[in-house]
Amino acid sequence: MIEYCKLFLLVALWSVEVSNTAELRCPDTSLDAEADKTVILPCWTVPKMDVGNKVEWVLNDTVDVHLLRNGKPEFDHQGKDYKDRTSLFDSQLGTGNCSLRLKTKMTHTGRYRCSVRIGDETKHCFISLTIRPHEGSNSTPLNLSDSNQLHGTNSPGGGNDSTFPPGGIVGIIVGIIVIIILGVIWKRKMCCKPIQSIEEPNDHNEGEEGIPLEQGHLASL
Repeated sequence: MIEYCKLFLLVALWSVEVSNTAELRCPDTSLDAEADKTVILPCWTVPKMDVGNKVEWVLNDTVDVHLLRNGKPEFDHQGKDYKDRTSLFDSQLGTGNCSLRLKTKMTHTGRYRCSVRIGDETKHCFISLTIRPHEGSNSTPLNLSDSNQLHGTNSPGGGNDSTFPPGGIVGIIVGIIVIIILGVIWKRKMCCKPIQSIEEPNDHNEGEEGIPLEQGHLASL
């Protein structure tokens, strides 16, 4: 019985020592990936140990990407941009592999934190991920600050982007064309309008009723 107690004590001491000296490593601290592709964010324990109880992946310390708690995945609070896009290597959790498999979107750019409970401590490591658009796409890659704004960590004074709507541009163009057409029509009317001739004054003086004085004089005769 004493021998069994000694063995149990030795195993417990070894477990504590291992948990205190164990590390969580993310060998690639910076990754680039294309949108709509599958990328793996590598992370594992050194030495190898079972991490099947608790693994957490979080974006920018605010958005839950993938959570494994008490040995079961939790999706209730998972970020909407990660629904049905994440998974762990379940069969390798017992050997310390807690890498994340991610089907990428442009909004996935940011700083990812992997957290694992080892013994009495929680270990962390970080990976910065930049998502690039497909070749031939006109999309612009997001940088880390853009990702922070998308996920609720806007800079002070935030405010909304005032993007001019396409319909407004079309309306302005149509209005300008109508004004030009009306101007051309008005100009043509003014050019083609006949100029009324001004009658030259008669050299002969007319009487009050418009009869020349000479004729009136003759009539009186």
